[in-house]
Parts: sequence; C-alpha cells; structure tokens
Amino acid sequence: SLAGSVATATHGSGVSNQNLASQVAAIEYVDARGNSHTIDESDSRFHGLVVGLGLTGVVTHYWLHIEPTFDIRQVIFENLSDFELEKSFDQIMASAYSVSFFTDWTETHRGNLWCKFRAHEEIPEKIADAQPATSKLHPIPTIDPAAATEQFGENGPWLDRLPHFKLDFTPSVGDEIQSEFFVNRTDAPAVISVLRKLSPRFRHMLWISEVRTVAADSLWMSTAFHRDSAAFHFTWKKFNFDPAVVQEIELHLREFNYRPHWGKVFYADASYLKRVYPNFEKFIALTKEIDTSGKFGNVFTDTLFASKLNA
Repeated sequence: SLAGSVATATHGSGVSNQNLASQVAAIEYVDARGNSHTIDESDSRFHGLVVGLGLTGVVTHYWLHIEPTFDIRQVIFENLSDFELEKSFDQIMASAYSVSFFTDWTETHRGNLWCKFRAHEEIPEKIADAQPATSKLHPIPTIDPAAATEQFGENGPWLDRLPHFKLDFTPSVGDEIQSEFFVNRTDAPAVISVLRKLSPRFRHMLWISEVRTVAADSLWMSTAFHRDSAAFHFTWKKFNFDPAVVQEIELHLREFNYRPHWGKVFYADASYLKRVYPNFEKFIALTKEIDTSGKFGNVFTDTLFASKLNA
C-alpha cells in the first residue's frame, strides 16, 4: 500500500499538506540488473525516483519523515453551496487541517464539507452557509454511514479520523471506478464553474465527487509538482461507466493544464503529459539509466510514454 501510494503520488488533503510521496526521506531500490541502491534527498536523482510509476526499480525500503502521533476531531458541515465554494475557495478549504468537499453535482448545487481539525484548531459554528451535521453521514448519501470514521468533533488518533472510512470496513462502495484530475489551486473556482455546466453529462454514472487540495512539492512526476493544487475526484458507477464521458471532462480541463492521477482512469496521451510535466524527458532518461532493457515497463506505461522507455 505504501509503495503504490508513493509511486503514484497519492495524497491526503489540506492546503498545507503535501502528498504521501513528499514524506519520503530516502529510498532503497533494486535496478533491472539486480543491483541494490540507496539514495536520499541529497542525490539529484531522488526527485525523479520517488514517484517512479513502477519504472524506477523495485522498491525494498522507504525512510519517511514522520511526527509523533496526534489527535484529530472530525466535523461535517452540511449543504455547502458550490457557488459559495467557488467564491471563497481558498478560505473554505483552509478552514481545517484537512478539508474535503463531497458533491454529486446535481441541480441543488450543494454538498458536504468534511473537516478534520487538529487539537489547536478552533471548530467554527458554521462555514459559509453550511452548518454542522446532526446525524452521522457517509460521503455517498445512499450508503450506510456505519463505515465512516467518527464525527461530531469526537477526539481521536489521526489514523482513526483522517481517513473517511474505518480501516476494517470497505471504503466507498467498493466496486467502482475512479478518476482524479489536479489543477493549479488558483484555477479551482473556474474548474468548479466548468464542471457545474458539464455535470448533466456525467451525473448519471457518478456515485460521488470529492474536491480537495494538496500543497506543492518538488517530485518530478508528482501531480502537485511545483504548484499548490486542487484535486477533482470522481467515483464512477462501474455498471454504466462510459469512457467518452471522462474523455469529455479531460478535454474541458486541458485549458487548466490538468494532471491526471497516475493510478486512476484517464485518457491523456504522451504528448499531453509531456506538456504538463516539465521533467518528462528527464524522467524517461532516468528510467533508461535504471532499466536499459525496459524490464519494468508494460503496455500501460509504454502507452503513457509513447514507447520511449524501450527506444
């Protein structure tokens, strides 16, 4: 789980929080010739290796930046207007240590704001036009909330509050397809407006959508490379999934130089990815150095990098 999350730049949420990959301090990996290497942040290749997409060797150890355990209080604020979110995006998304906005993009134009507060943070009486929930909620309104982590400001350790779902329950609906697209945080209000207009095209196959933020980092293939980002996540119904709908969303997000989550469904090609990742060619060169024969590649990664990995 850790290696997959790091290799694809998977993340949590918070205007000051970077993704999990940015917490890596050193990495041990085995190259295609079977040789073991350990490098840390002092090595210039480090920033290309960490989010490696499985192409920069077999990871055997990570060393992580960590802190002592801390407590979190979770409060959900109901019925936040997406117009309010569009108008005051930075202010609303900075209202707690970690903030996620869940919406189904229906005509009500409302969703729920899931806020995770650290002990020193004050819990507000309301956020914009949203009030604290009085009953336990699941991110997807039609699903039993028993799987959701404790709410109502009940104090608890971070590992029991930062996830939306309890560790011993199935997260979300389980059998689903996901997509997620990252844009510059300054573009988030404009993207909300675009998705609001586009929503009649995708509501029918949507379980739920989540909007969150991720702080910038310096990892070459990270979705938050050198820009504070807003993430627009979609949980799709597998039984009526239509690739054309996702392609249409991506087409509309091109003007914002979106970056797709590497581990979720997207249709961007190599020429587009090269445009939005400044170190695209450097990453390819690094993978060739580690894996001269293309041993770690596969059909998916060859497609992403237009077979340059095996050239």
